[in-house]
Amino acid sequence: MTGDSPKARKAARTKSRSSVVKDVAVHSALEHLHEDLSVLSEQDLQYSLDLLTDRDRSHNGISGVLVYDLAPKWVNYRRVKEVTAEAQFTRKFRVLGHPFSVTVKAARIKRPSGEDVLMFPGDREQVVEDTLRWMSTHGHGQLFASRLGSRFSIYSLRKLLKEANHSMSHADISEALDVLHGSHLIITDEVTGQQWSELFLPQYGRNGEETASDGRTYYREWFVTFHTLVNQAMLAADTRLVSWHTLMALTNNLAKYVYRRMSLVYSQASSIDPYTISLSEIMSGYGKPLVEGKPISNHMRDMKRALEVLGRDDVIDLERLEIRKKKEGNRDVDAIFTFFPGAKFIDQAITANQASKELELALERRAGQQKIKRIIKDIG
Repeated sequence: MTGDSPKARKAARTKSRSSVVKDVAVHSALEHLHEDLSVLSEQDLQYSLDLLTDRDRSHNGISGVLVYDLAPKWVNYRRVKEVTAEAQFTRKFRVLGHPFSVTVKAARIKRPSGEDVLMFPGDREQVVEDTLRWMSTHGHGQLFASRLGSRFSIYSLRKLLKEANHSMSHADISEALDVLHGSHLIITDEVTGQQWSELFLPQYGRNGEETASDGRTYYREWFVTFHTLVNQAMLAADTRLVSWHTLMALTNNLAKYVYRRMSLVYSQASSIDPYTISLSEIMSGYGKPLVEGKPISNHMRDMKRALEVLGRDDVIDLERLEIRKKKEGNRDVDAIFTFFPGAKFIDQAITANQASKELELALERRAGQQKIKRIIKDIG
């Protein structure tokens, strides 16, 4: 369905009215990213982790991080390079209209054959990192000074991945961990110039070495910590609940990206308030930007397939989808997608909003209690 319909015009007005809310959301997220966690006590940091653990466990969710999770940092095609090849890329993206850029430097990995290659993190690494983050608020989280991490075994990680229909071998998981630990991620605020630069998994260790019958070395226990953007957001408890089951069930990577984006920014989802976004913004965030002067037909095909997947999973109401193409002369140069959420996504948004409010109230109570303690101490 195409054309400048009344629904599309209403969507445009809704988008304009929500611009102030979007600015506040980005400003709040960036504020927390500048906080110095080292001045907080271990009890304060543990309290934030406990709150997220209670919330995520209650709803089988993962803590979504606004800027980090929307950065186009994964490579899902031609991601293995020779060691003499170009070892990094930079992409631009926007979060609620705010401009950022992401630079990823590939990891140098030794393959089982003994060959050294450069490898960018891709879908495999994304799934592993998501699972490690899920584990951090489901019984495996631990604080290392002012850093949040997960303790785990390869067996427990493999089991979780299998339950989520992402079976991987021990060798695949080990290599994915090496890639995440060896790949450097830089996210830049294009307005202020502020950068967050660190390895995907900056701290990385293993204990309990064992040699199996095949001669390979295995480790009973592993631990990792997360990129500074994830660390800052989670220990400031500035995250949004995202359904773990829905996220992991989506095997179409673009559908997964659209779902994650909707979960983080489309907080007031309802059957009368559509979600509107351009093809160019989605594809820039996904890492396959439109190229000026080239046809958009392949991008349109990919987007339609992704939306069909989301429609089957009741994330969107596919029957109410509207597509309005933007033209320059006779050429299609972009497209505006307007769609309404499915019943399942509306329920998820309501649950996430309630959980966010409960978490906010808990933090306010904590701050009030600490203020009273300081006053009493000063009087004493």
